Amino acid sequence: MGTRVWISVTGEGTFSLDARLGAWRMEFPEELHRLEGRAFFAPELGAVVGLTGGNRLLRSYKFEHGKDGSRTLTWHNTWREAVPWECFDRGLAPRRDMVGLVYLGDGRFCICRPVKNLGARSGILSNYYSFLVLELRRRLPDGKELELARRGEVNYQGVFDEGYNRDIYFIQ
Repeated sequence: MGTRVWISVTGEGTFSLDARLGAWRMEFPEELHRLEGRAFFAPELGAVVGLTGGNRLLRSYKFEHGKDGSRTLTWHNTWREAVPWECFDRGLAPRRDMVGLVYLGDGRFCICRPVKNLGARSGILSNYYSFLVLELRRRLPDGKELELARRGEVNYQGVFDEGYNRDIYFIQ
């Protein structure tokens, strides 16, 4: 958020480091429960968005400023639709490890998820990557609730010898 990086510590709360000034401060006595890896603050949504542990589902937390200057961060929603479950129809299975999330701006996110071939021969590792573009937007008429719209999915396939590892990194 701005020049601040938020870090959630189990049992301690959420802190921030001002990357410009090098100063720490306590943000919330609560931690961002069950988010794993990098999360993003989407100012147009007033929400923090990240991936859960376990199945790596998309989750959001509302970020609100109180009239007294206080700030609150509360769980908002979790979306199972952020996993390409249709992969099972093609003999593939979405993996839970090495999942990446990128914030594209304007409420749009991209999730890169490795997908394994359930019928691959021994010794051949068939790698698939699902790139799922999602958009979060305020639901009308009250504008308080967020809804998820899937915008597109691209799959990449490569066949590599077992033991050859290819990593995909997002640079933002």
